[in-house]
Parts: sequence; C-alpha cells; structure tokens
Amino acid sequence: MQAFFLESQWRMIYQNLANYPQGAGNCIGGTMFEWTDELWKHNEYDPAGWSVHDTGAGWSNSSYYFDIRAPKNMNMNEEWFGIVALSQELEDGLNKRAPRKAYYVLREFWKKPVLNKKKTKR
Repeated sequence: MQAFFLESQWRMIYQNLANYPQGAGNCIGGTMFEWTDELWKHNEYDPAGWSVHDTGAGWSNSSYYFDIRAPKNMNMNEEWFGIVALSQELEDGLNKRAPRKAYYVLREFWKKPVLNKKKTKR
C-alpha cells in the first residue's frame, strides 16, 4: 500500500512540474519523507520505547480515507513511514536497513518517470 500511494503522489508531482506542458505547471519538485523508519516517534518522551516498533496509531489524518474509520479515527504512525525498514539485526552496533517495496518502486520510477496513469498493485 505504501508503494502504491508514494508512486501515485510522485506521479502527480511530475505531471504538474513547471516544465511539463500538459500539467498545471505549478510544481517545482518534491521531497521524500521518510528515508528510514523512526522508532522513537510514537512516544518520544520514553527512551525505553525507542527500540520498539509500535503498531498503535498516534494521530489521525482523514486524507488516508481507506482507514479513517479506525477506532477513534487514529490511523497514523510515523514510525512506519520509512521506505527503508530497520531490522532487529545489528551491524556494527546499528540496526541493519531493509528496503521496502516502496524503495524499489520509487527507484524504478525516478530512473524514468512514466507520467500516464498506471494501475499499481497495493
């Protein structure tokens, strides 16, 4: 699902770039958020939880319509926003990185953006 939404958002950016004549021409680029998961974000005031990947949502965003009906509309958890996951396996004292599907989808998209609408599996 992450790969589907990120690719569609980047497609929209490219379709509206200032140098793309078929689009609105009102965009000069975008920023990728977030490179890697951030385990500390769910409860940043509790250092004991900084190494735990929380599964509970911490806030609500109705833009993500497919799950806004979650209990109390709590459907967002930034700990999981990374296109690269943190592995529990350590390398030189740091968590190893594990690219997610979104990483590979964006890598291919950025090589040669396809601007026409495309059906992508979630």
